[in-house]
Amino acid sequence: MEALQKSIQDLNAVVATLNKTVEALAPLVPHAADLAALPATMKSVQESLKNTDEKMQDIDAVIQTLDGKNPGSTSTGAEQQKGAGVLGAKPDPSASSNVPKFHHQRHENNSRNQKRLDTEERFPTRVLKLDFPTYDGTGDPLAWLNRCELYFRGQNTPEERRVWLATLHITDATQLWYYRLETTGGEPSWCRFVQLVHRRFGPPMTESLLGEIAMLRRSGFVQDYTNQFVSLACRDVELTETQQIQLFIAGLTNPLKTDVALQRPVTLDDAIMLARAFEQRLALDIVPNRSASRAPYRPTLSATSTATVAASGQSSTQSAPGSAKLVPVSSSLPRRRLTLAEMAQRRADGLCYNCDEKFVQGHCCKRLFILEVCPEDEFPEALALETSEEPEISLHALTGIHSKGCRTMKVLVYIGGNRLTALLDSGSSHNFVDTEVARYLQLPFQRREGLHVTVGNGDHIGSPGLLPSMTIMIGSEYFKIDSYVLPLGSYDMILGVQWLGSLGPIL
Repeated sequence: MEALQKSIQDLNAVVATLNKTVEALAPLVPHAADLAALPATMKSVQESLKNTDEKMQDIDAVIQTLDGKNPGSTSTGAEQQKGAGVLGAKPDPSASSNVPKFHHQRHENNSRNQKRLDTEERFPTRVLKLDFPTYDGTGDPLAWLNRCELYFRGQNTPEERRVWLATLHITDATQLWYYRLETTGGEPSWCRFVQLVHRRFGPPMTESLLGEIAMLRRSGFVQDYTNQFVSLACRDVELTETQQIQLFIAGLTNPLKTDVALQRPVTLDDAIMLARAFEQRLALDIVPNRSASRAPYRPTLSATSTATVAASGQSSTQSAPGSAKLVPVSSSLPRRRLTLAEMAQRRADGLCYNCDEKFVQGHCCKRLFILEVCPEDEFPEALALETSEEPEISLHALTGIHSKGCRTMKVLVYIGGNRLTALLDSGSSHNFVDTEVARYLQLPFQRREGLHVTVGNGDHIGSPGLLPSMTIMIGSEYFKIDSYVLPLGSYDMILGVQWLGSLGPIL
């Protein structure tokens, strides 16, 4: 009986436990159907993952086939030594997976590059077939070395293979230089190789690279100055963006310097953009003024007034100022009034209008004359032009003939943003612009009827007109010149003695 009572007590305890369990599971009764379907859903997900894994394996096999990879093949020692030359045998590609990736010193602390490298380690990308840049030893090697760095980062090239790969793509003097370098000292590291290339083929070393940047000045176009500035600034010089902007603006010339500084650029690229824009605006502003106006008429001195001035100048040394009144005296100088026929005859004979001597450049009359000029309205403008000096042009400049093997002196001239080629000719008295160039650029020249230009052989060529006070740009300097329009053919412009004399004395 005691055993039966104990069994009944145990059963009552089990029933109480079951009642508590039923009460706890009562809220889950509405979700019983979903829980019953859970095993089937898990099985379906597992099958889908299995199919996806098989497809990924098939895709990986296809990619390896396209890339020509054969994981099972190995190279023998004889094959590795085959073809070994000055640069040594090509490293085993299978060993590259065991080499840690090289991070350039400039990008060690760059989180963006670090994330990219971490992503490439987890998800290897296909090696792209890119052409490696070559270098022949001419020019600054900085650009070539930078392209090599980009190639190495894009192809995940380990540091141990960089020198070998770069030296395969150097030619001419650079290849001979490296042959000697490897023969005497072995293959250097990549960092050492970069230093040696800069030392051998880079620009000459300076005592202060920062001082060279500070002394750089614009002497030509903004683009040329920008290239020089960037070439110096991209080297190992610790300069902030603000310091680079200030140095760049300081090297400009006015008015570009003031225009760019007033805009307060934030970046160096902004300063470069502003300098180029203002340079273009200045080039557009140098187009000559279209409103061509004649010079005002200036009456000449009469005979009485001329003689009075001459007499006063001679008597000033004999009497004190203010001691006597100047009295007009009759002039004893000869008076001459040239007719149109006389002027034509003297011009044909090459004589001066005021004396009987031959007229040449820089001629000064030894005798003084009083030349009476009729009022402007008595003669047409075309006839009045004949009294001025007739422009002359050399025969070689007009025809474009030059000695074989001899170089002529030509400069680049800019008019309104258009680049022209001008010949510097000391045999031409004035400046000339080609007729087709003047029409193409729509230069507003003054038409002059009866205007002729004397060629070196004595012939005369008609000129459509004159371009007064035309502004041109040569280098970084601006000049105002008068130019005659003439069919040149061989050159766009000819700058003669008139312009050369503005640069300094000419003997």
